[in-house]
Amino acid sequence: MAKELHGLGLTDTIVGTSTTGPIKLTQRGQQVGDIKRDNQKTYKLVGYFPDADDDLVVGDFCVYQDASSTLVTTDVSDIAAAEVAAGVALVAIDHGAVATAGTDIVYMWIQVTGLATLSTDIGGTTPVDGSPLTAFGAADKGLTLAKEADSAAIYVDVCAVTIDDSENIVLLKCAY
Repeated sequence: MAKELHGLGLTDTIVGTSTTGPIKLTQRGQQVGDIKRDNQKTYKLVGYFPDADDDLVVGDFCVYQDASSTLVTTDVSDIAAAEVAAGVALVAIDHGAVATAGTDIVYMWIQVTGLATLSTDIGGTTPVDGSPLTAFGAADKGLTLAKEADSAAIYVDVCAVTIDDSENIVLLKCAY
């Protein structure tokens, strides 16, 4: 589990059952979509909807599941739209132990900007330090090299830059 960061409560997870609107987490005075900044990093409170085969580990890369920009997933095959980068998970979630898969939403903090370590290797052909990265076309829970344009001349969102490819360290710059 991620360490507590300057009392921000970033390692907390909260299980809920509502899927509509911004959720007011009154017990902590937090609302889905809240932003916190600390030590040149930015964090966002989001909902994570686990499914039966989608455990989460610290460092997994998340994408927005829908246009709400508050519900995330790591399973890019489950989303209808193009992969829009959300950020990196700060907690591990065992779907069976924390929530009822397909029913409960787990509220958690993700990191959206600053230095982060990914749980998976960076995809693409020979990534090097300084390479631009995208979630578009990446494998579940990861990032891949960003091309200037794909074969249909569609430009992809660059959401991170490789800092140390051998250690999976990236500089995040996800939209939030």
